[in-house]
Amino acid sequence: MATPISIFLNKVEKFFPIDFMEFTRAFKKSHQNLQVVQSKDDNMYYGFFKGDSIAQFKYDKDSLKLYTDLSSTQVFDLIRKAK
Repeated sequence: MATPISIFLNKVEKFFPIDFMEFTRAFKKSHQNLQVVQSKDDNMYYGFFKGDSIAQFKYDKDSLKLYTDLSSTQVFDLIRKAK
């Protein structure tokens, strides 16, 4: 898979894998057509809307960083509301 080109406005540091799983579950609840893809080249996960080539977010499992256009507050609010 080629690395998608996206500009992300925010980076959430220390975003642990359990938080990422909850984030993707919450994101999928509000966007039914979300598809999460793991890159074979590195330990990155990308969130795409089906049929789109621009990533909505990416997660670096090695550095525990989530890159997205959402603010940190919006990310954690999304997780909290989905529970």
